[in-house]
Amino acid sequence: MSLSIRGPATLDMPHIDPASAEISLLGGFELRCEDRTVGVPTSAQRLVALLALRDRSLPRTQVGGILWPESSEEHAAGSVRSALWRLQRLGPGIVEKTRQHLRLSPWASVDVRRLARLASELATGGVIRSEDAHWVAEAGELLPVWDEDWLVPERERLRQLRVDMLEWLARELIRRGRFGLAVEVGLAAVEAEPLRESTNRSLIEAHLAQRNLADAFRQYRAYAILLHAELRLAPSVELRELVERHMPAARGARRRRRRGWRAAQVTGRSRAG
Repeated sequence: MSLSIRGPATLDMPHIDPASAEISLLGGFELRCEDRTVGVPTSAQRLVALLALRDRSLPRTQVGGILWPESSEEHAAGSVRSALWRLQRLGPGIVEKTRQHLRLSPWASVDVRRLARLASELATGGVIRSEDAHWVAEAGELLPVWDEDWLVPERERLRQLRVDMLEWLARELIRRGRFGLAVEVGLAAVEAEPLRESTNRSLIEAHLAQRNLADAFRQYRAYAILLHAELRLAPSVELRELVERHMPAARGARRRRRRGWRAAQVTGRSRAG
């Protein structure tokens, strides 16, 4: 298994204060403290990532079973102790432990916690801050190069959460007249889910709100081509009509296609007669 540490040159930094620790899992693993990247051994990365994602106290036996599923319970427990020892060298409070349980320090800052908190705030009518919208748009996939079974449902859950947020943000930004940021958010949504109609619609609506009709039609055509190539499907009638309402040229082209199709039918019948 290949794991990577994202960011600039890493530094060994013992005695990290958990309150100053910043843990990133979106786009790759990174632990930062006071604007410096900390080198973290692979086994310790996995332990930190699991505790950050579960965001609660976990039994040591459960941690060992998840992270080392092919090992015996005794060997898995030894691997947990080894990972903890490596973390203790960096900072004794990053992981809080008892004889039976482990949890990540609640003082540590974790990007997946920030994503969940923003989703909750937006769902309850919170203020859309530009920096938050930019951050959600730029956030990457959960630990993209890690190939572990326990990460699959976590990765899908966070991917779906982020895409839903991006779509909601695009609609709200359009409603508030912040069209440029809505386009940026819509682009991120389409990049995350290129075959999903609702993400493409969010970007198309943002282009239309800016009166960038060519960009809107270009995005619709790109989506229609991709959808047909990948799934042999076509965009919904509702999306097509949304575009055509703003595109006299598109409506004209559609009418010409219909006339051509009808003419071909008539010609065919005449020849058959």
